[in-house]
Amino acid sequence: MNNQPRSAAEPGRVGMHEGSVCLPPGFEDRTTNMFVPKDPQSQPNLSIARDWFAQGETLETYIDRQLGILKARMPGHKLLARSVEHLGAQEPVLAGERIEAQYKSGTQTIRQRQAAFEIADGRALVFTAATPRAFDEQFDAMWRAWLDSFELAPSAANDPAASGTD
Repeated sequence: MNNQPRSAAEPGRVGMHEGSVCLPPGFEDRTTNMFVPKDPQSQPNLSIARDWFAQGETLETYIDRQLGILKARMPGHKLLARSVEHLGAQEPVLAGERIEAQYKSGTQTIRQRQAAFEIADGRALVFTAATPRAFDEQFDAMWRAWLDSFELAPSAANDPAASGTD
């Protein structure tokens, strides 16, 4: 038995901190990384999700579709703002879109900020922060530092679609 790891670039191979796995045929990577604060009343929950555009979708139409899903699945979901966003602080930064919304969880109002980026051809990376607190300067600074800390993986840096260039 060969215990040597295979390349993470192998089709269907998904990397994680602890190692990597090959997905069975018919599966795709839509993993989510969740980051839970020590004090959820004063710090937001953070997550990064991976997704795929539907056939013919652009980032804008992907976000439109996702907003429709959220509104249908989350009673009281209300879009508060939609604007441009960027990911990373070093070239190439990735252009994307940000939404701010709120919804009810029981009696509590949850505020959510999400930003979506096309990381490769038809592949989305979605950053989310959710909190019961109103967004303030401290939250904005944390959000900006989190997105600016993103570094594009070397394999994605060679993909023109990942960097937003042709």
